[in-house]
Amino acid sequence: MRTVWLLAACTIISAMACHHAAPSKQRGISSIEAPQSTVRVENKHWLDVDIYVEHEGQRQRLGTVTATSTASFTLRPAMISGLGDIELIADAIGSPASATTGRITVKPGMHVDWTLQIDLSRSSVAVY
Repeated sequence: MRTVWLLAACTIISAMACHHAAPSKQRGISSIEAPQSTVRVENKHWLDVDIYVEHEGQRQRLGTVTATSTASFTLRPAMISGLGDIELIADAIGSPASATTGRITVKPGMHVDWTLQIDLSRSSVAVY
């Protein structure tokens, strides 16, 4: 009788472990991941800047790029869903200065290079 209980417990534990390890189709999780989209920001400004992405009327912070340095950020698939139209915004910390890319279209796997100049209004963006 003890062996039967032990065998039943092992079977249940194994089944639970397999259930949690396998991707769930109920939650929409796919075993194939979409290619990552990245944003590379080169900050030539003398102030740190906060970088935001605006998509579908929502603004989300990507992170901070310190003065005269470069940082890369990954765009989550939800940020480029739908048509893939986004807008990047850079706010200089401690200053009213800011820059924006205007609306750009980014699809999964694409990369965005944004160069912020000392005069933020002269910044440039490339999408490839």
